[in-house]
Amino acid sequence: MTRLSVLALLAAGTLPALATAETPNIESGEWEFESETSFEGDMDMPGDSQTSRECVRSEDIVDSILQMDDEQGVECSITDQSVSEDSMTYTMSCTDPQGGSFDIDGEISFMGDTASGVFSATMDTDMGEIDMTQTMEGRRIGDC
Repeated sequence: MTRLSVLALLAAGTLPALATAETPNIESGEWEFESETSFEGDMDMPGDSQTSRECVRSEDIVDSILQMDDEQGVECSITDQSVSEDSMTYTMSCTDPQGGSFDIDGEISFMGDTASGVFSATMDTDMGEIDMTQTMEGRRIGDC
């Protein structure tokens, strides 16, 4: 998997686990997430739109956002994070086996049966520096 693919997966919400004292204001159930991703850099790259559904448990939401599993050996560490009932912000620094690195900043608002977020990442690649931005909107659509 290329570093660019990893970024796309991270931004899509497949983002090490984090213990938190506060449970975000998210109702458990089946959720639908819509995301828009754009890229800027030395090379033109098309944006992407995705819609996904998943079963969400309020007590697991922070871990699922920050969880990164990558078979290609990308390693990430959380360098800053803040979680409250209404929002979460975080910064992750990641490295890949080829020696590349990228940083991810995220901000998510929790509003009970809806959520929204903005994720950004900057990455150095063989094609030059690439900046990625993704916006996400989520809504609860029923029980799991």
